[in-house]
Amino acid sequence: MVSLPNSDDLQVAWQQACESFAATTHRKLDSRPVPTPEQIIGIIKAEGKKEKKDNPKLEAVKEAVQKSITCIVKLGSVALQGASMVLGGPSSVCMNVISIFVQAAADYGKIFKGIDELFSRISDALERFQEYLAIESVIDPPMKRIANELLIRVVKIFDLSYKLLHRNKPLQFLKTLTFQDDGGVPAELDKLARFAERESQMRATLTYGSAKRTENNVVTTLERVGETKELAAQSLTSLRKLEANGELKRQREDVLKLLSVPEETYEEEFRECIETAVDGTGDWLLEEASFKQWADPSGEFDSILFFLGGEGRGKTYLMSAAIKILLKQYPQRREDTARISVATHYFKRLEKETKKGSKSSNGDSQSVGKALRALAWQITLNDPIYRKDILNQGKSSLDSGDTAEDLWNKLFASYHESDATFLLLIDGIDHLEESHKLVLFNLLKSFRVNPKGQLRLRLVLSGRADMLEKLKSDLDIPVVTVDVALKNGDAIAKYTREKVDNVQILRGSAAHVQTLKEEVYLSLTENARGDFINIDVLLQEIGQKQRPDEIRDILQKVKAGKGDRSGNFAREIERCNQTFGVDDIQDLSVLLRYVICAFYPLSIEQLEAVLYIRNHNPSLLPLYDRIRDKFSIFFQLREAANKSDAEVTVKADTITEYFESISSSADKGPSSLSEDVNEVEVRVVQHFLKTICDNVLYEKFRFEEFFHNKRSKSTINPDLETAHANILRDCLQVLHGELGDHANGIKDYATWYFPDHLIKVDLSLIDPPLKAEIGRRLVTILKDETAIEQWQASAWCWIFENSYVETTTRWFRDSAVVKNIKGDDKIWVDTLISSTKPGGDLLEHVARFKAKAWLEGKGEVTLKDFRWIRCYLNKLDYHKNPESTELFSQSDFWSDEIEGDEVETAATWARKLLGLIEGYDFKCRLAETFSLVGRYELAIDKFQQAVSLVKDHWKADSGLAFAYAGHKLWDSAILTIGPVIKSLQNHDIDTENREVMLKQSLRSVALWYRKIRKFDEARMIYDQILEENGADYYSICFEVMILLEEQDKHADAMEFLLQMKQQTDESTRQDKLTQMFFELADRDDYHIAMVKAARKFDHSGTIKESYQNALTFAESAAREKDGDSAKLLVACLMYYFGIALYDDNPGDHEVLAAIRLWKQVLAPETVAAWHIQRRTTEKLALVYISQARSAGHASDLARSNLQRLEDLFSADNSDDTDKRFLVSRYHSILNDRDKAMDCLKPYIELGIALLSDEDPTNDWQGYIRLAMGFMFSGDDVNALAAWSLIGPTTNLPVKEPPDKAVLGNSNETASSLTTGDTLSNGGSIDDHKPVSVDVDKVSASMDGAERIPGYSIDLPPTPLKRSPTSMVRKKPQGPINYICDGVCDTKWTYADDINVCKDCLCVQFCGSCLNILQKGDLTKNLCDRKHDFLYVPKWDWDSAEKIGEDNVSVGGEVIPVKQWLDMIRKNWGIASQVTTDA
Repeated sequence: MVSLPNSDDLQVAWQQACESFAATTHRKLDSRPVPTPEQIIGIIKAEGKKEKKDNPKLEAVKEAVQKSITCIVKLGSVALQGASMVLGGPSSVCMNVISIFVQAAADYGKIFKGIDELFSRISDALERFQEYLAIESVIDPPMKRIANELLIRVVKIFDLSYKLLHRNKPLQFLKTLTFQDDGGVPAELDKLARFAERESQMRATLTYGSAKRTENNVVTTLERVGETKELAAQSLTSLRKLEANGELKRQREDVLKLLSVPEETYEEEFRECIETAVDGTGDWLLEEASFKQWADPSGEFDSILFFLGGEGRGKTYLMSAAIKILLKQYPQRREDTARISVATHYFKRLEKETKKGSKSSNGDSQSVGKALRALAWQITLNDPIYRKDILNQGKSSLDSGDTAEDLWNKLFASYHESDATFLLLIDGIDHLEESHKLVLFNLLKSFRVNPKGQLRLRLVLSGRADMLEKLKSDLDIPVVTVDVALKNGDAIAKYTREKVDNVQILRGSAAHVQTLKEEVYLSLTENARGDFINIDVLLQEIGQKQRPDEIRDILQKVKAGKGDRSGNFAREIERCNQTFGVDDIQDLSVLLRYVICAFYPLSIEQLEAVLYIRNHNPSLLPLYDRIRDKFSIFFQLREAANKSDAEVTVKADTITEYFESISSSADKGPSSLSEDVNEVEVRVVQHFLKTICDNVLYEKFRFEEFFHNKRSKSTINPDLETAHANILRDCLQVLHGELGDHANGIKDYATWYFPDHLIKVDLSLIDPPLKAEIGRRLVTILKDETAIEQWQASAWCWIFENSYVETTTRWFRDSAVVKNIKGDDKIWVDTLISSTKPGGDLLEHVARFKAKAWLEGKGEVTLKDFRWIRCYLNKLDYHKNPESTELFSQSDFWSDEIEGDEVETAATWARKLLGLIEGYDFKCRLAETFSLVGRYELAIDKFQQAVSLVKDHWKADSGLAFAYAGHKLWDSAILTIGPVIKSLQNHDIDTENREVMLKQSLRSVALWYRKIRKFDEARMIYDQILEENGADYYSICFEVMILLEEQDKHADAMEFLLQMKQQTDESTRQDKLTQMFFELADRDDYHIAMVKAARKFDHSGTIKESYQNALTFAESAAREKDGDSAKLLVACLMYYFGIALYDDNPGDHEVLAAIRLWKQVLAPETVAAWHIQRRTTEKLALVYISQARSAGHASDLARSNLQRLEDLFSADNSDDTDKRFLVSRYHSILNDRDKAMDCLKPYIELGIALLSDEDPTNDWQGYIRLAMGFMFSGDDVNALAAWSLIGPTTNLPVKEPPDKAVLGNSNETASSLTTGDTLSNGGSIDDHKPVSVDVDKVSASMDGAERIPGYSIDLPPTPLKRSPTSMVRKKPQGPINYICDGVCDTKWTYADDINVCKDCLCVQFCGSCLNILQKGDLTKNLCDRKHDFLYVPKWDWDSAEKIGEDNVSVGGEVIPVKQWLDMIRKNWGIASQVTTDA
């Protein structure tokens, strides 16, 4: 591996980050199975129901988290090569970190607005940045380094977040606002939020690997990651913005769900191959005639292309090289009309899992079916017409249970004669099981050419000779073969040279050594038969020799044709048997057993734990070094930043096949429980005998010879026939906790996978003692609460995996298994095996454990225990009443649709099971559960009941206060939290987190006061916190300033800032205003507020001075500190300083200064977060356009600015649509209509294509393309015509008088209705009386309690209203999903009163927010009050009816839509129709 700059620093950084996270969470990352995105998203979904009404963006947040995780997985291989690997891979680390954090957050319940804030800053950037990474790009060294740094920062972000989460025990409701910017966040979170905006967005950069074509562009792009929620509205292209708003994005996600594939279909394998391949691999394909013909859709080619080669010949590397060539030739994800799509799939060796939850009992979906779905998904990303066809298929017939043949017919069969070309590359078909090979061959028989003699579905396969012969014999279509071994001569030579140079005994400088070295190189290059792995095996053997003649003997065998890999490997094993000590042989056997049979690749640390289980002693020699130096012929190390995190895999299939042949050929009965003895055991027994025997007796019995034989009889053998039984026994030992901390490395694996090994065991091959041992331990695992606690994290799987229950029951029916089970355990087992529905009995002790954890636990209430009980009870009900009970699926476990009566039912069942009384603790925990599922009315009632039961009820008061706040009853929340704050202030509450809880409570109260506009009370609280001068000082200062702005006290706000200017920060010696600019440098809302305040009171000089001082300070800090944190702040300050200069009525000097700052942000040497880079690009583009407009069409400035605009987006490597829109806008402003149209012709052409098919459901996509394309090209008349065709499609009103009709998109609720109005559900407003809070109970809970010192409140009776959902009139809905980019939450689903910016990339406002923008009062840093807007009129039902469904009004003239489209085709020079036969 090539050494990269700063790789040592990266390794240290990874180690520090991971160790810190482990110390914080008390969980090691290496031993955890990597969670699936669905599992993580499921946690958020299940906890998020309470946010549905308050936070309409919650669904987008869930999607963003999933995108973030998926992207990290995709690009983990970028970081993989930048430093030695860590904990199974950087992406695995991040996924585990996110999983731990999200689960912890879920355990605290009311923090999902915080998750929204934190993840939005990560996911928005991830989701968008992936679109700009060209998959064919070379992964350059700087990218690798940066990739590692970014992912390290992701770990650090969640490390800090987790600390914040857990400092707040035991008041979990105080977590509510932990992550909110607008109130109640502790000190560390302010830094974390900024860090998340910078670094976690950089994590997004990793998400799709590397997309830059030069080193400078790599650095520039990879470090431009980072975005807050507010920034999301103003970045990226029109097309991407449409996706962010939910249109194309929704389509893609619908397709993803229909196809049931992970979004990362092939990128990881592709990246890894490109990273590790020998330089120049596959370059010869560019001149290979058969490949060139195959890759040319316009030419005739009627054959399947086959890359032929045995194992180790480099087929997968060649396939990746072919993909790279094709992606460069046919860039993907452009959604143009060329319709040439590249898709690929890698069949992996034995389909070994990478994470828990990826298994499927449907073998077809794990092989051929999975490949077809993955190929289809990739094509949908590039071909919108194909995507539309797939969505149509899904609506009618596409099903998750489809066979491979069904999928082929639905996804591909009809495209043999279409206008589209699909270049499909499938690697490793020899890895398929025989039955799946047959399925694939049957599908390939349907391949056919079109009438022109062309294949529209063009296929490259790779495999071994037997696959080729099978294809040739079974298929009618010709197969063209490319022999990889013959073509890879250059790669073999380079590889051999590199390996030979590293052989220790050939490194001497003496002439005879160099001569021998050259002999080895030439012999292996000429005789290796293209086998890279065989070269490794031979060099391993050569490296063990000491004499030149021994080496030449090996070379002679190779030359004579006796150097085949299997023979070489057998000789190497024999050598190891002869030269290795007993301990090495036995350790190697155990390692082989686990590496071959484990369900995912294990790490060094996990395998060290495995060896500890065998030896009961840790080794002083690191396992990493042993594998690298002694066992390298058997294992492949996937490097990691920490050596202990490197993954270990078998080096070649030949190794597994060799030991399988040994196991199958051995004539033996059931295995013995005893394995070969090790050296330590020999010494112990030997010492014992020498102690009790004299020398004569010892020699008489020939004990020395006996021990010598014991030492020398061991041979390398993992005993694969009984491997799963031995691994199962080890797992159960670990979960029993009897092996100590040294075995913890394998604990998580044991937790998740012991039942899978249970299934794999063939009981007929296991001897009775081993069965009995496993049986005894299995009973303990399922009954003993201490043991259950060890594996309860995976207990939810047992509810849904029937195979677990069936297999366990099968084991217990074996008499040898239950031989040593006695007493109550035997009675339990007998009951279990006699039951017709054993699932409930098998898990009854787990259920008791979960019930105790839920209702009797001492820590925070968590939904995971309740969810388990809920699903367990559902399963019991289903067994009793299968006809009337719907059995839950895994998605129901994570469901956010939990009713209050489900909680009540589960609590009643658990209370009876445990014999609990409905006391204070029970009611509090039940109330907390209600709050966690968003049932605030029930939570309030239970908390009030709890308050009445005991004298010291501060926990219930706290929970009650936050339940009120969750229901937006701010007055009640403030009153109720008062006694808790008083007790915290008086030290009456005994908790180690008192100070943190107190400050967080006060900040929460300050926010609640602001909600009810009691600003003086809020200010008193803030002042009290500021007096402490804590780490959150500057975030509180900013909150004070916002508080003053909320009161329209702008002068006071400015005075507050000027006072800060006169004060000094003791830690930095900067004035406090400058320091605040530095501390909050990456907060968009802060900079907007500063510039706004300065503009109103003519203090722009003060603000600019603070910007300059903060920038100077940041630049100094960046020079002094390693890493990019300070550098990122520099870029932020440059960008915002430029905004302040340009927006303050600038003269030429300010404009030039702003442009210089922005250019510096975009300079390759600048480390800038992606959202800063992206927004700077757009800002400069708009400035260039504005200058060109002012200078005039024929001016030199206009011409030079056009080139600057082109260069700007070229350097940015943005999606082509970005440049097309803005350059078109540039030409339209300068009245060069032809050039403006040329820019967007492909975009308009695809819109016409979507309107020319037979599917009316996608017409809106065509119209929105036309509307945006016409607008940017300067054709407002046709843009408005296109907008007018995007109307309501559902909930159309019945015709009635205009004053009664429900129009537009307004949110009309019960508050606008009057008594007697009829609702959509048939009821009336009289049926929905509000439910009132029991104020007497609230008051009773306050008796004798003091209010918050210095604060007062008048508390009127607060009505507790039900959700108005049932009272909402149904309103018309359309196909789009636009959101106002202003300060409101206005949404549009069809064309109705929208102001679309003609200068920005897809920014739109409602009328009110546009007025705010144009007054200069918008609190978001986007758009410009000087921009032009296209006004899309309010939807007019009468006009729409008069115009007619098939007509359109164009500039006031009504004409048929068909005629209008023909006019567009003619004016734009577009062919009459784009069709598909699909």
